[in-house]
Amino acid sequence: MFRITKKGLSSSAVRERLRSKNVLVKDKGYAPLLENCIRVTVGTRDMNEAFVSALKEVLEE
Repeated sequence: MFRITKKGLSSSAVRERLRSKNVLVKDKGYAPLLENCIRVTVGTRDMNEAFVSALKEVLEE
């Protein structure tokens, strides 16, 4: 579970931007106590590296 703390960036926006990079995550921002959180499933090493790389790109936009 990751909490998005960048000002002006919501978990749903992160989900959509990651989706455009072919990385799928679950937006949990609707759940109590999980505001602005995304859920990530652990995959293979290559999948995890792709996720981290895509997330860095999204957060730098």
